[in-house]
Amino acid sequence: MNTTQYKITLLSHIKQIRGILIGIVIVGLIAAIATRELPVPLPVRILGPIILMLVLGLDALVLHIKYWMMNRNTVVNISEEYIEVSINGNITEIKPDDIEIFELNLTRPFFDAGPVWRPGEDYLYAFIRLKSCEEFVITSLLLAKLKFPKSFLDKSTKIQRLRAWPK
Repeated sequence: MNTTQYKITLLSHIKQIRGILIGIVIVGLIAAIATRELPVPLPVRILGPIILMLVLGLDALVLHIKYWMMNRNTVVNISEEYIEVSINGNITEIKPDDIEIFELNLTRPFFDAGPVWRPGEDYLYAFIRLKSCEEFVITSLLLAKLKFPKSFLDKSTKIQRLRAWPK
């Protein structure tokens, strides 16, 4: 039985915010080229794009913090047969037959398999309610792109969201 463990790490944070970081670089390059002949101080040319992208991506940054708050003490082990969720050391083993509701809350690019264009479009979450009434939220910060085994995806319902704000 092959299981893979997922938890939030520095690398998962960086992977999740890479869209904002790439946006800062692109806007920075455009601003640098556009202002190269103008008497604009260097600090303004450097900080301007960073501030602009932080403002444009503010909702994504807030969403990132919310996802981190929800899953910071969560470890998920996934195999084809079960999902084991450990929250603060309390372990729950989930099998496909234990699931009452399994919602994949996806933004347009992931619902329609299209490109990600805006900050925050790559934030997704899964809502799982068991027949025992236990509920879990697994975010893309914990499990990138919500890659669940097929036996679980067969139980899921895809829901399209403009922004994937957990309930």
